[in-house]
Amino acid sequence: MFVYNISELLESLKSAQDEGFEYVSLSILDPDEEDDELDCETVVLDYVHDSSSSEEDMIDSVTLPDGYSHY
Repeated sequence: MFVYNISELLESLKSAQDEGFEYVSLSILDPDEEDDELDCETVVLDYVHDSSSSEEDMIDSVTLPDGYSHY
């Protein structure tokens, strides 16, 4: 399971909302198995403006700092 920084997600969502977007499509890009430096998962936020235009933002997963547990 991968973890994302809430502030990064909210900042992206708020920015899109301020630009007039009302809807977002979410998808996940798996880690790149061929590149050891890219061992994170990426969430893709595709903001839909209308039937002919959209804007995309990508946010990488993060490693939890010491002392955090997601269970």
